[in-house]
Amino acid sequence: MITDQRVDEILPDLQAEGERHETHTPGRREALQRLVLAQREVRNTPDGYWVAGTDPESAHHGLTGTTKLDDVRSAAVMSDGVSRLVTEYGMATWDEVFAALQAGGPRELIETVRKVEATDPTGIRWPGYKSGDDATVAFCQWWPGKTGGRPDISGRHQPAYTCAQRHTVRTMSPASDQLGSPGGEW
Repeated sequence: MITDQRVDEILPDLQAEGERHETHTPGRREALQRLVLAQREVRNTPDGYWVAGTDPESAHHGLTGTTKLDDVRSAAVMSDGVSRLVTEYGMATWDEVFAALQAGGPRELIETVRKVEATDPTGIRWPGYKSGDDATVAFCQWWPGKTGGRPDISGRHQPAYTCAQRHTVRTMSPASDQLGSPGGEW
């Protein structure tokens, strides 16, 4: 499991200032404006955090890892608007997230995130930039024993796989309309 939480490690004082206010209040908007402006100064710099964008240099700063292909049965790439179900809300484990993806696909997982977020409309339980963040999931599964596609360089056929349709839900709030998403975009 690889997660990138670097955006949460910078500017902790400004993040804490925003978290002291309820979502959609003038105090939260003002604090977020200060945070977003400060984040823009350090985004995609050695002293800050990196997000994919138009600067090819950001690709050199992505977090990567390896695992044996024989150990992989499924893979998902998701924005922080979805991963927060585990990382921030603590309302699921990664095993539960993958079980939900296998059972209902990306759309159902995003709906689960939205239901959890709806239990905290003022952002007191889970302070954040807004009451719901953009949510994107791409999910792929492999089936051992099945073959498909072209043979690899050794002449063996690769395992069959399918990728669920990528699903994105874009959420806008007064702060994000004016300032853009503070981080975690892809």
